[in-house]
Amino acid sequence: MERPFEKDDCIKMRRLFEAVAGTTRLEEPEQEHLHKCQLCRGVFLIFVNLYSNPSVASSKKPTAA
Repeated sequence: MERPFEKDDCIKMRRLFEAVAGTTRLEEPEQEHLHKCQLCRGVFLIFVNLYSNPSVASSKKPTAA
């Protein structure tokens, strides 16, 4: 069983990814933490960039014709 989120905890990457994907909403304490924590905010922004630019995440090497 997971313990409740506390303001000084970093947010789990899975939660950040799900928030960017729109499958979940961060709880208020998580949102407050996100505004204060540079590490969590950085990971969140990486996910935002990947999610908003799917060609980067799924880029394929060009094949010879």
